Amino acid sequence: MPSLFDGLETPIHIELDDPEGLAAASVVAFAASGGLASSGWPDKPPCNAPSWLAVDTSGIYAAMLVALGYREVMAGRRPPVARISVREGAIAGVTPWTRPLHSHGLETGGQGIITKRLGPTGQPIFPASDGYVRVLSGTPRQWGALVALLGSPEALCGEE
Repeated sequence: MPSLFDGLETPIHIELDDPEGLAAASVVAFAASGGLASSGWPDKPPCNAPSWLAVDTSGIYAAMLVALGYREVMAGRRPPVARISVREGAIAGVTPWTRPLHSHGLETGGQGIITKRLGPTGQPIFPASDGYVRVLSGTPRQWGALVALLGSPEALCGEE
């Protein structure tokens, strides 16, 4: 299958930079992002986010720069050459999600706009055929877009 990048004469150069080795373990990157401050139950130690959330957010920044680079090349311009810090990408993408919500006066799933650990109530967990899925949408608009993207299944369209 041909790639969008086949035949590009100008290389798109994006690096993920991780001199501290934060991406070696998902919990290390999550801790460095500040996410542990509001993750988990109040009466227990902080817990890691699902999967590699902090590292994935850095990857999202890199992917967006690759898309931007592709657009620039297709328009006959030079693409960006960039280095994405895993630490900074994780901080920007994860730093306790309640803080940006606080600045907009919003809350998630009853958690409110405070930045403390309240357990799973802020983000719903649904059973899936191969385990569980936690939904991390922070605003009503994000939730509505996710539900629409999934075809508005009845299980996600109720009041709860």
